[in-house]
Amino acid sequence: MWPVGDYTGRITPTASEAFPAANTSYYTLWQTWASEAIVGEGEQRDIAVERLCACLSNQKSILDLGDLSLHTLPLLPACVSTLNISNNHLSTLPDLPEGLRDLTCAGNTLTSLPALPPTLQALDCSQNKLSELQNVPPALTALNCSKNRFRELPHLPDTLQSLDCSGNMIASFSELPDNLQILDCSGNSLEVLPDLPPSLKTLNCAVNKLIGFPFMPFSLQTLNCSYNELTGLPPFPDSLINLDIAYNEFNSLPPLSPSLATFVCTSNPLHQVPVLPPSLQNLPAPAHRLRHSRRCHLRYRNFIARIMTLSYCLSCLFH
Repeated sequence: MWPVGDYTGRITPTASEAFPAANTSYYTLWQTWASEAIVGEGEQRDIAVERLCACLSNQKSILDLGDLSLHTLPLLPACVSTLNISNNHLSTLPDLPEGLRDLTCAGNTLTSLPALPPTLQALDCSQNKLSELQNVPPALTALNCSKNRFRELPHLPDTLQSLDCSGNMIASFSELPDNLQILDCSGNSLEVLPDLPPSLKTLNCAVNKLIGFPFMPFSLQTLNCSYNELTGLPPFPDSLINLDIAYNEFNSLPPLSPSLATFVCTSNPLHQVPVLPPSLQNLPAPAHRLRHSRRCHLRYRNFIARIMTLSYCLSCLFH
């Protein structure tokens, strides 16, 4: 570790920690960068240089420079494959290591990203000021670009399995990757969704302007389409476990999945609901305040009665 002591803008290694000659240029650059910290901005460049030096001297693949109030970054070690620079004040980034696989740059003020290495597999660039992504790496499996300024997304690679683009201004989607398993597109301006990938397991499309819904894949387990303008849905797959359709315009619903464990249907003009499956474990109390028929109300009451009876029987067993 590089001793800081009474920090004066100069960091001197001990003899046993001295860099090999090949790394001298890194050390010189970092020392200069540390000495240029803006007074009164709270930048912790001394801590950043300690971590940079330790990373380089030990050839570590993980570098954490998050939460240091940094406004800029120096040249980064080539050995880094996992980089965390989240929650700083970065408006630009330097060139990224060629072998980088995991980049977290959330919580900054970035308006653009540098060229992303083709090796990159996971990218979290959420909570920035980005409006576009260019040249998405072909090996990317996880992308979190939520809470930015995107109006559209670029073509995404088929390797992508998880996508969080919530909290943007996206009005339409292009084709989704076939291997996508998790999609959070909530809090946008979507009126329709594209065809859903056959491997999709979790879909959160709440708080949009949806008026129609595509066919649901047989793999789907969780669906949240609350706070939209939906009046109908296609058949639910038997795999569906969690369902939230609150705050829409449903008059009726297709038969519920036999695997359903959680069902939220608050604030819909439902005249009736389908038969509740025995697997159902959670039906929030406000559901009975639907504009419902007597039949719907009786089903809800019978469901609650079964739960109360089961609870009483269990209490007798344990007391």
